[in-house]
Amino acid sequence: MSIIYTLIARGKDTILVDYTDAGGNFPQMALNILKKVQRNAKKALVDNRGNYVFNYITDDSFTYMCMTDMNFAKVTAFAYLEAIKEEFLRYPSEERLRALDHSFNGRMGSFIREKAHAFTTDPKLNTDITFGKLREDINDVKKIMTENIDKLLEREEMIDVLVEKTNRMEAVSSNIKKNAVRIRREQYWSSVKTKVLIGLIAAVSTTRVLVSNKRARSLSTSSSHLHAVAFAWNVSTTKSEK
Repeated sequence: MSIIYTLIARGKDTILVDYTDAGGNFPQMALNILKKVQRNAKKALVDNRGNYVFNYITDDSFTYMCMTDMNFAKVTAFAYLEAIKEEFLRYPSEERLRALDHSFNGRMGSFIREKAHAFTTDPKLNTDITFGKLREDINDVKKIMTENIDKLLEREEMIDVLVEKTNRMEAVSSNIKKNAVRIRREQYWSSVKTKVLIGLIAAVSTTRVLVSNKRARSLSTSSSHLHAVAFAWNVSTTKSEK
């Protein structure tokens, strides 16, 4: 029974310090899980394929995680995480928030190595922790959820798929809305153009009617004038003959 791998991370992808004395792809496994952890939680994730357990505590934006074998006591694993968390919090908040990847390896690496060895090999320490310091927190430890890693990742993948589908639906909805607005705008301007065209046709027709009437009146006036002149001429001629 042993603590195989330990890390302290900020956010989902910044590993400030990690330690292992065993070979394997534990950092990559831990990084995958780190992306799925819940905030302000204590959980134990079981990897049935490798008979490992990833125990973690999240507090604000920091995650404290250790990988143990299946038979390692959960209460001891979380006591170990609390110990490294307490040590890490001794550093100034500004320093912890601005630290880069693995920048705490030099300062926390030896402490984590010593604590991992102590919690794994010192029976008295384990006994003291189990029945002493953690006695008051035992009910809280019992409530720590143990979950299968495969189920967690599967559920997260399903959530990602749902989010992707939702995003696609929102994009389609947005396109439909834009098309509807465009169609309404086109219909509006089409209606305006039609009304303007009808107005122009009516104006032209009215103008033509007015011009025709004016010409008719002008011709009528000219004809009357000619008739009057002819009548006067006839009268004048008749008088001359007499």
